[in-house]
Parts: sequence; C-alpha cells; structure tokens
Amino acid sequence: MMLRPCPSRVLQRSGLYLEDSLPGSSITLGEALMAPTVIYVKQVLDIISKGGVKGIAHITGGGFTDNIPRVFPKGLGALIYKDSWAVPPIFKWIEEAGRIEDAEMRRTFNMGIGMVLVVKEEAALRILGEYHGTNSAYRIGEVISGDGVSYRYTQEYNRVPGSSPEF
Repeated sequence: MMLRPCPSRVLQRSGLYLEDSLPGSSITLGEALMAPTVIYVKQVLDIISKGGVKGIAHITGGGFTDNIPRVFPKGLGALIYKDSWAVPPIFKWIEEAGRIEDAEMRRTFNMGIGMVLVVKEEAALRILGEYHGTNSAYRIGEVISGDGVSYRYTQEYNRVPGSSPEF
C-alpha cells in the first residue's frame, strides 16, 4: 500500500487524491482545484458601455454574503435564487466531503459565479438575450428592501439558452 500525503482535511476526509476523478466531473480533483480564474474585463466593459449597470461585485473570498452587500446603499439588499445556476462539481464536492454547511459555502466561495452585475430590468433582459460569449449569464436574484443577502429556492429558471457570460 502506497501512502500519499493529503494537503487538507477535506481531501483527507474524502479519501480521494488529487489525481482521482472529481465526482460529477470528467477532470481530476487536482485539475479542478488548479483551474485558472476566469477574467471578465472584456465582457463587463462591453455590458457597461451599453448602459443600465448600477453596481458590480467581484465574488471572491467572502462569497455572496460579504461581497454583494458592498454595492448597495443602506436599506437595500439582494435575494439570491439558489437554484438559478448549476453549481460546479468542485463546490459540491467541497461541501459534501468537508461537511460544510450551505450558508458557510455561500459566505466563503463564489459557487461558480465570479462576478455579479446589478442592473436595471431592461439591461438584464438585454444581457441575457443578446450577449453571446464563452461563459454563461444567469439572472441569479433581485434587489430587495433590507440589508445583506438572503437566499431561496425557486422553480423559475431565468437562464436564457445560449446566453453568456457569468458576470
């Protein structure tokens, strides 16, 4: 039996190694963990030039919970539709293998949404209907009265087939 060091408790708990297949994916766990960050500059600048953008949140450490509220004045918040996009397999694996609660995942990780644009309704319809890039665009929520970010499930899927990018 060959023993290999595990770089993290989550990896250790899972019993997988970096060269093992990521459950639910066609790549290895190591490939998924080392995937480069998507750069959105060109797509975002194109959208901004067409108008209607009211705020932009780069979803980094702090996830949705800490990053999205920064774009709103006091008294406004966001309602995020938890099922409005497919969460990439790496995040599902981290949550399951690490036994991490959903709220902590959404506070810590971007869950596959690297950039959030707060836009007027007309701009949302235009972006979802016109923009065709290499990534996907999703209507992931709405601006609400109140502070912070809340989450709910909805059966209303807002993704327009063939639309792009994940902002």
